[in-house]
Amino acid sequence: LLADHPDVRFFEAVYPLHMPNFENVAATLATMPAIQGATFVAMRDLPGYDQVLAGQQPDGFTLASAGGALQIVGLYPLYAALRLFGRPKKGSYFATAIQTGVDGLGAIFLEYPKFDVTLHIGITTDSFMPSEIYGLHEKIVIDNITELKLINHYDVDKQNNLLNTITYANRLTGEALAIGNVLENLNDPEQQKQYARWLQLARDVHTTLFHLRSMVGIKFPTDR
Repeated sequence: LLADHPDVRFFEAVYPLHMPNFENVAATLATMPAIQGATFVAMRDLPGYDQVLAGQQPDGFTLASAGGALQIVGLYPLYAALRLFGRPKKGSYFATAIQTGVDGLGAIFLEYPKFDVTLHIGITTDSFMPSEIYGLHEKIVIDNITELKLINHYDVDKQNNLLNTITYANRLTGEALAIGNVLENLNDPEQQKQYARWLQLARDVHTTLFHLRSMVGIKFPTDR
């Protein structure tokens, strides 16, 4: 469809990737000589789960609404992992189903040539575990992979270096600015290269997401 409409741009609203603090994580990661793995956590106790327990079928918690942990919160750590480490060579998903047939909790394992990344996701309970990236003698600790308000980089001397810079009052500000730059500079090669990278990342994330969902037998009415 995009090829048929060359003046149209497609964006997925993944606001954490456009936060300045996420860019600080990516920049610091690029300086680390070795990566041994990572653990990302995105688990929220969403109010709709109480409705499920009461026998109801709220949006976001049903197959008909394309809901579940992967779709609602899993998308964000998946985007973070693929943006930072690239597309994995293999992915596995171990999920716990709820009464409506969707995944309420789950653990994703992404295999890379030299390390693995684990994602803990859920929509039926909270987790206050930080997300971490493990280097050789250093580590990046992120308070929340979807909000990125506090990021600590422990260097080889175990000294803590704060990676926080700008935190916008509205968490969608960075995303709006980034998308606006592309749309206002349609003839700028660099901006269009940036857009092409985002589009390829979206393809990779959703290819992986669909594979993970298929592994546990989650099928939506809109699937072909």
